[in-house]
Amino acid sequence: MIFRKHLELNGRHAKLSPSSWRWLNDDDESFAKRICSLYLADIGTILHDIARKHIKHRIKLNKYDKKNVMLELVERGIPEYVVDMINLDAIFENLMRYVNDCIAFKMTPEVILYFSNNCFGTTDAINYNEETHFLRIHDLKTGTTPVHMEQLIIYVALFCLEYGIKPNSIYVELRIYQGEEPWIYEPTVEQITTAIETIITRDNFMNKMREED
Repeated sequence: MIFRKHLELNGRHAKLSPSSWRWLNDDDESFAKRICSLYLADIGTILHDIARKHIKHRIKLNKYDKKNVMLELVERGIPEYVVDMINLDAIFENLMRYVNDCIAFKMTPEVILYFSNNCFGTTDAINYNEETHFLRIHDLKTGTTPVHMEQLIIYVALFCLEYGIKPNSIYVELRIYQGEEPWIYEPTVEQITTAIETIITRDNFMNKMREED
């Protein structure tokens, strides 16, 4: 038998994938929740892009913009029934708080911090005042998964490594926006230094393994 190629589907994943077979046994309510969860990553990507554009152009969000966000989600491929199922009120409040704070602090969205090809990352928003030596990094979380401040500490370490700045010479405030209020954290010099040392050690290890291969 000659099987059909379906070349246009290479690299794509079906919502009803055989490998995620549990949908076969779902009732209607469970199935609706499962399908909704499959769109959460796409929703997060769209919300981050909305935030980026508003921060870049210094256009604050207000409560009347919620309908525009809803329209943007639908226009970019999120089914209306999925938008109806998510808690858009809470999501929008968090998004609005994040965007408006970033604009107030004159932050730059989507900045890549680079140490090596093994270790780099993109901050959601960052600002560094060279006069006061104050570094600020904000991160937007659109899901409900528990968050960890270590991600932002790594960003601080990458910033120090890339720009040759000593951890004890700067003041740092980190914020994660998820839920009703942002999680505000000031990492210690020791935490930043440990992250820097670990990045260098792990990077050297990966380079050494590559050379041996």
